[in-house]
Amino acid sequence: MKAGRFGICTMILCLLAAGLSRPAAAQDEGAYLIDQIAAIVGGTIVKDSDIESRYLELQLQGYTSSRDMRCEILESFLEQKLLINQAAIDSVTVSEGEVTRELEQRVRMLIDRYGSRENLEAAAGKSLVLLRNDWRETVRNNLLEYAMQREILKDIKVSPSEVRTFYNKLPKDQLPTSPETYTVQQITMNPPYREEAIAETRQKLLELRRRVVNGESFTSLAVLYSEEEAAVMTGGELGFMSKSNLDPDFWEAAMALREPGDVSRVVETKFGYHIIQLIAKRGDMMNCRHIIMKPKADAALVSDMLHRLDSLANFIRQDSTTFELAARTLSDDESTRANGGTMINPEDKSTRMELTSDYFTPEELSVLRTMQVGEISKAFQTTDATGNLVFKIMKIKGVTPSHVVNLDDNYETIQGMALEAKMQEKLEKWVDEKIVDTYIMIDPRYRDCEFSNSKWYK
Repeated sequence: MKAGRFGICTMILCLLAAGLSRPAAAQDEGAYLIDQIAAIVGGTIVKDSDIESRYLELQLQGYTSSRDMRCEILESFLEQKLLINQAAIDSVTVSEGEVTRELEQRVRMLIDRYGSRENLEAAAGKSLVLLRNDWRETVRNNLLEYAMQREILKDIKVSPSEVRTFYNKLPKDQLPTSPETYTVQQITMNPPYREEAIAETRQKLLELRRRVVNGESFTSLAVLYSEEEAAVMTGGELGFMSKSNLDPDFWEAAMALREPGDVSRVVETKFGYHIIQLIAKRGDMMNCRHIIMKPKADAALVSDMLHRLDSLANFIRQDSTTFELAARTLSDDESTRANGGTMINPEDKSTRMELTSDYFTPEELSVLRTMQVGEISKAFQTTDATGNLVFKIMKIKGVTPSHVVNLDDNYETIQGMALEAKMQEKLEKWVDEKIVDTYIMIDPRYRDCEFSNSKWYK
């Protein structure tokens, strides 16, 4: 959440996700706090060392507050522990695979920020192995907190009339500014793979399946051979997933496995080719491991595909056809083909996007940043949302200048703000209700804290 009582809590958690553990010297200075309990919420505790560690991490990020920062951090922990306590009651869980994937994503982000693993370790004052150990429990708690929030808020929606009412109540001098955005079209073609390349990929996976059946560790083989980055840390484990979270063909093959340890035949999905090992089933959820491989594109076929797309781009430039018609009839991208190749913002479902890595691949950004409105790019290769190689040409259809958001131009943005406010209200009401019937003890040393929710001192 970004507003209300939970705004600071979420900001702190996000900063922690991007922050560093304190250097060893700073840890020594705060060692006297390590074993003292600051608060108890249900069956969970908050230690002074948790607060001190978070405080120093936020300092590294340059975060400041008009309130007592340690009190602010303690309240964020109280809210988190209340949610985690309820998650245990409601059997809301996260798997080790989910924790590891999230942890590795954050580690990669920090390595990118600092330029290298060595730079990151130098800034943190400890090795990456120790950093992972430090962060694992924090990541697990964050994921549990978010999972419980999703459970509480899953049925929240806003109607068009609620969106208009929300907008009309907003002080006009507090309306946010929308950045410059672009409407972009694309025509995408998938690479043709030779039958020999597909057969070779399938044969490799069949050989790995044979080795698993003969007693080798699926996890170890996934680390060595899977073409998925996270496999190095997770051993190919996906964590508990529902049908809606997985490719239909993948789900069907995994659910057909009867006993934990069973391994599927080679399964083809839009992501590539897999073998799957069942770990466990829980109601309509399933946890499994997989190894994924993809055929290699032939260099001659790649060159031919780029040439064909460049010829199509010239055909459009000469007004022999329109970009929209070509996209509808020739593009392989199902998500944009029906609307003439226009790309959709995944966050607000509009057709306007900033030229940032949140929406485009590095290759796409490199091309788009050199183009003018109405211009069609040269053919280039990149990857799609599934990580597969694709070839495309792009066109900037229009640019919307930076402006103060309004209902006509930014309905989706305001709808998101209204939904977020409604979710915030629901979450705050839930916390108020749970505080009443949950055991909460706050150490007297923190009794002078001015929490945003006075009900903590019930």
